[in-house]
Amino acid sequence: MTGIYFARSRANPIISVHRELGAEFFIWNQMLISKSYGHGVSCEHLAIRQSAGLTDMSGIKKVWVGGLAAQEVLDFVITRDCSKIHPGSAAYAALLDENGCLVDDVIVFHLTPQEREIYDASWLICFGAGFGVNYFAKSLQGNQVTAKSDDNIACLML
Repeated sequence: MTGIYFARSRANPIISVHRELGAEFFIWNQMLISKSYGHGVSCEHLAIRQSAGLTDMSGIKKVWVGGLAAQEVLDFVITRDCSKIHPGSAAYAALLDENGCLVDDVIVFHLTPQEREIYDASWLICFGAGFGVNYFAKSLQGNQVTAKSDDNIACLML
């Protein structure tokens, strides 16, 4: 296993855009993320409900997973049968420890063949609160699994 590392303070790859737009910020998952743009959170929430909104989700910790045992390991640590997550689709799941206790919530993406070539991985795991990254990394040790993270990828949600 190589490549799972998140700095104590993570740099948002599109922070300059937020600053130009006059954003107020908060720290989420060790990353500075935009909170609002001068009109207040309530006003922006209402605008999203009436129209659409673009949210910066770059703070989500993302780990690309591959290797011969990737699906087997995922099936052991999350509450989904990964064989039912078809390439190009995703599923919400819980990451559990060895006692069955909740560690974090995750979204598990089964990458398409084209995405596999780009990321050299079969799966993308997005951690909700980010608490599960260290436990997940330990779960991969000793298995034929590769894992890597990259904070330089912006993630926007429409």
